[in-house]
Amino acid sequence: MAYYTYCLEKGKDYLKGHEEILMRTCAHFLVYTIARHPGQIKNLVYHAYTSLYKTGSIDFGAESQELLKSVVYTKRSEHTFRTFFEAAQTKRLTKALLLLNMVLKYPTQETGVCEKPEIEHIFPKKWQTNYVKIDKKEANALVESIGNKILLEKPLNIKASNGYFDAKKPKYAKSKFLEAQDLAKFPKSDWLLEDIQERTEEIYTQLYAFFKEYAV
Repeated sequence: MAYYTYCLEKGKDYLKGHEEILMRTCAHFLVYTIARHPGQIKNLVYHAYTSLYKTGSIDFGAESQELLKSVVYTKRSEHTFRTFFEAAQTKRLTKALLLLNMVLKYPTQETGVCEKPEIEHIFPKKWQTNYVKIDKKEANALVESIGNKILLEKPLNIKASNGYFDAKKPKYAKSKFLEAQDLAKFPKSDWLLEDIQERTEEIYTQLYAFFKEYAV
């Protein structure tokens, strides 16, 4: 709103460079939220607003690039941006990251295909121990990782429920989300823990590249 008002006052084209400003705003806000500094976002907004009126350009005064490469040491462990990313399990944040990943991966994805997409666990949350031979605690951590989650319309999510992957594919094929459609064509009949790890790495790599480019 502040940027729109500024453009009106200065007779500037609001749409010129608007996409880049949105990308930068999104990148900074997500980096700070993932790195557990959400309380500092108001400072970013203040710096952006004041710099716009002082210089005509937006400077968030952010330390996002430092957060991306920093290591935080505590008494018991150390945390990198990657460990913060993997621990970012709030429903709202996970949904935002999945949306961003989908937009980056599928530029042709239509918007507004679903008013309130739900988070679908590809590997079911309720699984039988004889289905996968792995420590249950380790398995649960993977099941709740972002690599095991996609966005899906509520009716299809209900139908997919806790079924196993091969049974879910026909539901995914009916989705308007391109990523779900691609999963329906996945060549294997099972979605296993190594597939979760591979997709988590893919998502992290893509989002990290986005943050490196736009959180400036």
